Amino acid sequence: MKINRFLLLTCILATLANAQTRTIAVLEIVPSGEMGLKLSEYRHLTDELRTRAREALPQSRYTILTRDNILSLMPPDSEEAQCLAESCAVDIGRAIGAEYVTQGFVGEFSGMLTLTVELYESISGNLLGSFVTESESVIGLLNTIRGKAPDLFKKIQQTTLGKSTQETEKRSFFSTFNPSIRAGLSFSYMKLLLINEENVDGEYVEKEKDTDNFMGVHIGVIFDFPLSDISIGTISLQPGIMFTKKGGIWEDEKEYSYYTEKSKGTFNLNYLEIPLTVSLKIPINESLSARANVGFYLAVGISGTLKDEYTECRSGTDDCESYSNDVDIFNGGKGLKSSDYGLSFAGGIEFHNFYAGITYGLGLSNILGDDYGEITTRTINFTLGYNF
Repeated sequence: MKINRFLLLTCILATLANAQTRTIAVLEIVPSGEMGLKLSEYRHLTDELRTRAREALPQSRYTILTRDNILSLMPPDSEEAQCLAESCAVDIGRAIGAEYVTQGFVGEFSGMLTLTVELYESISGNLLGSFVTESESVIGLLNTIRGKAPDLFKKIQQTTLGKSTQETEKRSFFSTFNPSIRAGLSFSYMKLLLINEENVDGEYVEKEKDTDNFMGVHIGVIFDFPLSDISIGTISLQPGIMFTKKGGIWEDEKEYSYYTEKSKGTFNLNYLEIPLTVSLKIPINESLSARANVGFYLAVGISGTLKDEYTECRSGTDDCESYSNDVDIFNGGKGLKSSDYGLSFAGGIEFHNFYAGITYGLGLSNILGDDYGEITTRTINFTLGYNF
């Protein structure tokens, strides 16, 4: 008995895997109390319900379990029989591997026969539909099944069609674009080449300086399009779109005859960045791979401020005055350009669907909006991600 059940279950699972069919179990219609119907009448009502299921659903996509199928899959004890009597069809559906299950009850109300048929999705336990009828005879119940059961079982087709369409679209999107969510911390600074007018001889001189590091964040999505397989791995093209926060902090101090001036400027720049890199994926084992990327990026400034802070102290005293000022850096102000571009170099590892990596961004564009110097950006990103 156990061998027969195992072979039957194996055949059903194989059919599901290969043909991607859905399995429906039409359980026996049973009495809800003390009824005078014959066993053959209950079976005939169940057979009619099972026939209507077979006619309403395409056989290429749906498998209707027969009475023998269900009995073979049921354990040879009395628990399931008791469960059936207690209206737990969903548990039986799960136990025998059916995705959908129906249960029916014949009762009596005001001297008439009643029939209730319910359709459930086994996994979720959701009630997809039902119908209730009354009749003076078993023939009336039979005719109601013939009239209402087809519409009931079509609810399965509507449900599975919606699921199949969504699953197909989802698989198609993820298998085509291979998206990956990326986020992490950014550490950036700015290289300054400023032309200042010095008091000595009134000449213009160049002054180079790197700002201190500015910590920001980045988050976005990267797509992966495989191009070619080579001996050591796979070459792919990886475009994306990222929000990234860059900037820099500079401090300066000047001493004059009667006072000392300290100044601090903080650049806080928010960009929408579009990277485009060529990636080499090198498998290490079945779970682990290494990646090396090289490419370029384009960035558009969406907002930015420069916070100027000044402190003046009279020499030899504690008499100081401080003030600060926030300037909209991309709209006039100190005149930074709202666009940037540069080269990108990255390395990382992938473990199953998870990614960890480091990216270095080398800004090539002079983002200073006048002729009195040059400002370029440098960024190091520490990134974590998940590949769908």
